[in-house]
Amino acid sequence: MLERLRAAVRRGVELQLLQRVPHLVLLSEAYYQAEMRPLLADWMLPWLRRQGVRDITDEQMLVAIHTPSAVSAAVQQVLGDRHIKMLNLAADWLNHLLPHALRKVNRVHYGLLRPHEIARYSAAGRLPRSRRFLAVPFVGKDAPSHASEYAHPDIAIGLATLAYRYEGMRPADFGAAIHHLRAELDSEIGEPHPHPNPNPKPNPNPNPKPHP
Repeated sequence: MLERLRAAVRRGVELQLLQRVPHLVLLSEAYYQAEMRPLLADWMLPWLRRQGVRDITDEQMLVAIHTPSAVSAAVQQVLGDRHIKMLNLAADWLNHLLPHALRKVNRVHYGLLRPHEIARYSAAGRLPRSRRFLAVPFVGKDAPSHASEYAHPDIAIGLATLAYRYEGMRPADFGAAIHHLRAELDSEIGEPHPHPNPNPKPNPNPNPKPHP
């Protein structure tokens, strides 16, 4: 499945419907809808199965993803409210939110605030928690908006995910992640599970001779 998606990306780049610089950017939504969305929908099915959507067929799930308005009443009766919301979210992402996010260029249209920008906005008293950790709109190259935020929460989360992928974690993000992982470990019950040594010392005598 991933190889088919890679092939679609390579073909889009060759046709100048996608670009690779500075990262993958969508130039043609028609190409996305025709060539990439069906592959991404197939990729979405295993995730939905792992979330417990098991009472409908793959074909019924694909109909719900591609054409939410065509979902039959029988399917809606079989699935619970949580799974219906999952299908709707998958449809929103694949049909609208993901192509919108892929058209944006990181550090030109959106991005993360850098440490010196966080310090400057904090000193001015206008840095809410959402702007500290999520992607924010940019007004130009390396020019974040002074106060704007994304109104749609899914767009804010999606662009933040892409921004962390392209820009990497900031030093403060790494420290916060370590503290979070340590807190999760401390809240678990039982003894910590020992991890194998990633660099074990070689055995100096791999074939010892038996004692007489």
